Amino acid sequence: MKIHICPRCNKVIYINTKRLYPLCSHCGYAFNERRTFYRKQKAANVFFFGGVPHNAKTKDVSGKGVRIAYTGKPFESDSFLNFKIEGSVAKKSARVVWSKRIGNKKTESGLRYVSKRK
Repeated sequence: MKIHICPRCNKVIYINTKRLYPLCSHCGYAFNERRTFYRKQKAANVFFFGGVPHNAKTKDVSGKGVRIAYTGKPFESDSFLNFKIEGSVAKKSARVVWSKRIGNKKTESGLRYVSKRK
């Protein structure tokens, strides 16, 4: 058994580590998260460098990458983007890991940070 805090209801629960998708006993949240690093849900503007014509907002941010939402054509997987997140002073470089359409106009992409390309 492990002690966890439910991200939905913020209550302490005990999880049986042998269950594949354990549930929160208070609100029913399914703990099916594969990621082991913290992701912060954050809505901030993303400013691209290098002629990328998208207006984007972050959906969630972690130490390894960011998920963004925007209107327009999905970015190609394995392409590289240079950008700055509103409220941050550092410019970031990232590789597009995935992109998918959400409805008719909206698109989301997962970006993994990379070291600055030369």
